Amino acid sequence: MSAETEKQSIFRKLKQGDVSAFVVFYEAHKQDKYRSDYRILRKTGSAEDAVADSFVNFWRKRNHILKKVKNYGELWAFIRKINRNRCLEILRKEKRIVLCDDPEDLVNSEDAEGIAAMDSFGIYEKIVIRRCIEDLNPFPDRAAIICRYYWEMTYQEIAIHFNYGDTNTAARKAWGVVEQAKKSLLDMLETEKQRKK
Repeated sequence: MSAETEKQSIFRKLKQGDVSAFVVFYEAHKQDKYRSDYRILRKTGSAEDAVADSFVNFWRKRNHILKKVKNYGELWAFIRKINRNRCLEILRKEKRIVLCDDPEDLVNSEDAEGIAAMDSFGIYEKIVIRRCIEDLNPFPDRAAIICRYYWEMTYQEIAIHFNYGDTNTAARKAWGVVEQAKKSLLDMLETEKQRKK
């Protein structure tokens, strides 16, 4: 049986709810997904969790998902999308900038010791950075900063994410976008610093 015929056979069995077909599908793709998730998450446990969560999520919603897709290739693309979203969710969960938006929520503003303690932990600076990032143009500036420094994507990954392509020229273009966004952010932070004085 050819590989293409085997894939379509697995797809038909998945549509029928065959658990053994799901196991075959999972085993065929788990290593590939793990490698790509590890490149994004940079942690073995998190990558393994993302892969498992993605396939479990697919199996739970299989009836709904399998109505939308027409063949094995579309199903695999859908699984990759579920998986990418799960990776981004894990990244967001692990790398919170600050727990609240307003320094007033952390300490009473009239409490001088509280403000000094807040500044000594850098919480105020994190809030200012977060606000400045939120004030950047959503695309490409804010997106470039988040992709590069929050999700730790390479310039090649950013180029693909921004649909510039996957060439070295596209990666250089992504680098230029990140550098411009970084300059804009640094200018905003300098303005905030001057305002604080």
